[in-house]
Amino acid sequence: MKGFTQLMLLAVSLFAVLTGQAQSNTHYEIASLARGFPNPFGVFNLAPFNQRPAQAQVDLVMSNGYDGLMASLPGKTPLVRLREFADVSAVREGRFRIYAVLWQNQIAKPLDERFLTEFLGVATELNAAIWCNIVGPPGERTNTIARLQLIADLCQAAGVQLVLYPHYDCTFETAEQALEIWQKMNRPAVKISIHLCHELKANNQNRLDEIISKVAPHLALASLNGVDTSVAFSVKGWDTMIIPLDQGDYDVRPYLAALIRHGYKGPILLHNFGFKTPPEEYLPGSMRRWREISADVVKQIAREKTSKKQS
Repeated sequence: MKGFTQLMLLAVSLFAVLTGQAQSNTHYEIASLARGFPNPFGVFNLAPFNQRPAQAQVDLVMSNGYDGLMASLPGKTPLVRLREFADVSAVREGRFRIYAVLWQNQIAKPLDERFLTEFLGVATELNAAIWCNIVGPPGERTNTIARLQLIADLCQAAGVQLVLYPHYDCTFETAEQALEIWQKMNRPAVKISIHLCHELKANNQNRLDEIISKVAPHLALASLNGVDTSVAFSVKGWDTMIIPLDQGDYDVRPYLAALIRHGYKGPILLHNFGFKTPPEEYLPGSMRRWREISADVVKQIAREKTSKKQS
């Protein structure tokens, strides 16, 4: 009887320890999430912002609390301008990231391998990915896949990450189409990106969680922005589809929550194409809104985790 009692006490103690550990793990996960949003937040430098000197761009973006940017190729000497970023001390020292460099490749033109080789050298200096969309007839696959396979092989040889950029009115327009391309390329090192504006343009607003669940394991970049919903997504222009984050009436939080819920840990970027206000205005305004919505999403995910642990 004494042995049985000791065994029962041991079982109760072990249960208490395990229960305590489970509760501790739950509290740790929630506390970790509560410390702040898990993803870095950056911004694109699309025209006309990319016409400014690299140092000025980085100074302005950093002063407004952003972690990095996606660089585009400006002017007639794009690689010369791009190399300026490598001379910025914050970039060189790793305090500010150049996440990727945009490259729009025309499928109707032969691949300029000489340019690409030089381009990859600059990307290597910046520790940046190549963020590539293929400009050509929507739905074209044979030439697109062959072109991207060649680009992917050159990127891998140079040690540079290739990220597929789904873009409206290009050969692949949505993240799901990018995933289809990725599967047919048979290049597992390649990643893809997702962009709220292009998903909305394809009328995917009611399928965002489903889409993100499919593509999340392959995501390397994601973007969002403010949206004015007064005009149907399928017919509206970019002037109301892509606006500063603190403008418009579209709720981006479900999209953001889906990214986090499905395990995306990479950078989230402010898509700033065609903004009519200068960056001195839209950068601080969008950052204020980002802090509000990201805090809301952190609380939502924490509640979901608590509910899941308790059920």
